[in-house]
Amino acid sequence: MKKHFKLLTTCTLLVSTASIAAPPARPSALGRWHEQDGRTTIVIPLGETLTPKQKSILQAGFTAVSQAALWPSSQELNDSSPNAPKAYAARRCSIKFDAWAETYNITRLDGAPKSIIAKSIQDYSDSCLVLEITSSAILEALTPTGGELKATISIKQMTAEDAAKTKAWLVRQQSSLMQSLFTHMLGELDLNETEVVSVTLPPRPIASKSVEPGPL
Repeated sequence: MKKHFKLLTTCTLLVSTASIAAPPARPSALGRWHEQDGRTTIVIPLGETLTPKQKSILQAGFTAVSQAALWPSSQELNDSSPNAPKAYAARRCSIKFDAWAETYNITRLDGAPKSIIAKSIQDYSDSCLVLEITSSAILEALTPTGGELKATISIKQMTAEDAAKTKAWLVRQQSSLMQSLFTHMLGELDLNETEVVSVTLPPRPIASKSVEPGPL
C-alpha cells in the first residue's frame, strides 16, 4: 500500500511540475489570400496579438518604434549571419501618443516616409501591423498547401540617441513635415517587448469557373 501511495504521489508531482513548467502558448494569427484586379497577395493582420505591455508602451506618450516582420516557421530569429533568410515581409513605424488630442502621430519608416494621424490603436494596427507578401516565388511556394509561418512584433520606446539617428535619416529625405514629428522631448527609458506570433495560412482557394449550359 505504501509503495502504491509513493508511486501515486510521485506521478502527481511530475504532472504538477510539467503543468507549471509548460511554456505559454504563442498568440496566433490567420493569414488570408487576397485577390484584386488580377493581383494575388497574402495578407496577415497582427493587430489582435499586441500584448498589454506593448499597448502600454504605445500609449505612454513617448516616441516608440514598432517593427513587424514575417518569417518562415523554421527561421531562427537570433540568426544574424549574412546567409540568414530575409523576412517575407516587414513594416517599421514610429508612433507617439498625443494624450491631449487623443491621437497617434505615426510615421512609416519603410520605403518612402509617410505621416499618418491615427485615432485609435486599431488605426495604428491597420497602418503598421498588417503585413503583405507580394513575392511571386513565395506565393507560388505557398499556393498548394498553405503552411505555418512565424511573425514577430517588436515595440520599443525610442531613446534620445535613436531619435537623433531617425531625425537625421528624415533630414536626408528632405521632408520638413516629418522632421517636425521628432522635435518633441523624449524620455530616456528604454522599454521594449518582442512577441512571436504563430501564423496559419490556408491553401490558396481555387477560383470557380462558370460553366455554360449545354444543349438540351
